[in-house]
Amino acid sequence: MPLKEDTELDLLRVLSNFPIQTEISFMKVSTYKSTHTSSSHLNEFYVEFKDIEADYFDGLIITGAPVEKNGVFGGGLLGGTLSNYGLV
Repeated sequence: MPLKEDTELDLLRVLSNFPIQTEISFMKVSTYKSTHTSSSHLNEFYVEFKDIEADYFDGLIITGAPVEKNGVFGGGLLGGTLSNYGLV
């Protein structure tokens, strides 16, 4: 996502208009290497899946590259967990 920080702000603006309070977590897979965003930004605002997999979320929005084609969802890093929730 070349304009990651702009996209994050756009998502936060939309989600902040909901009538209920929301808590947002930005997540990245541990193997992700950014080419358009500084690693300091990712380290400050993003968590890895292993850090939040035991947490409860009411919703999940997945954006970005088609990581499912790289084996991340198809039984790889997130496949088992996401399929448990009917997400893949």
